[in-house]
Amino acid sequence: MRLAALLAVALGASACATAGAPAPEKFDGAGPGRAGEARVFLPPGYPAAAPYPVVYFLHDYFGGDGILWRQGVLDALAARMAEGALAPFVVVAPGGDRGYWSDAWDGRRTWESWVTGELRASIEARWAVRADRAGRAVSGISMGGFGAVKAALRRPDLFGTASSLSGALIPLDPESVRGYSWIQRRILKGVFGPLDGRNVYLENDLRRLVTLPPVADGERSRLLLRCGREDEYRLDEAAEKFADLARANGFEVELVL
Repeated sequence: MRLAALLAVALGASACATAGAPAPEKFDGAGPGRAGEARVFLPPGYPAAAPYPVVYFLHDYFGGDGILWRQGVLDALAARMAEGALAPFVVVAPGGDRGYWSDAWDGRRTWESWVTGELRASIEARWAVRADRAGRAVSGISMGGFGAVKAALRRPDLFGTASSLSGALIPLDPESVRGYSWIQRRILKGVFGPLDGRNVYLENDLRRLVTLPPVADGERSRLLLRCGREDEYRLDEAAEKFADLARANGFEVELVL
């Protein structure tokens, strides 16, 4: 099921909404850092068609767990679902601070482990969502696109599909990081630590992770990568290079630029 693709399309069509999305359900969990909470979109008619497929949506660096509501994306989804143009599914939008949806080098913030572990388990215990990889997807924008793809590369047993919307699919090998601007290096250092310390950068490098052998039974998440050709950070070029590398390593990739 192309759940992440459906959400990606909805992000580009939010202005077409004709019906308001239901008020978000709030989940307060014992997550790391300042947030540790998520907003949950329940489709029209919930829980009539339970259990529902579920998409986890990871926000960008300056965003938060309410971004899909503020931008009208979930209004568009609710309208399409209500008219029968889109099959219903649940959206979980966690708040993840500015930690690149990663487990920080100093152990104080563990956003990746929280999303794939405690948050996921809590959502599945509380709401009527599917708990199989075919019924579970992860998506994200910018920083969240990085986190979504990384989560799927590490845990293909959890996510059948991952999508990145203008994702920061940048290399994190030391040579590349040294070539970034001082602002970029400072942001990354806050999450992944000093370059001359334990190499947490390579542990989180998408271009290394995508080359690792497949897990048992050859499970690989399907990847959908979208980015504008006029992206000011040239993330379209990053998406194109990552797509080529992923395909060369046996992944099914849909690239839309």
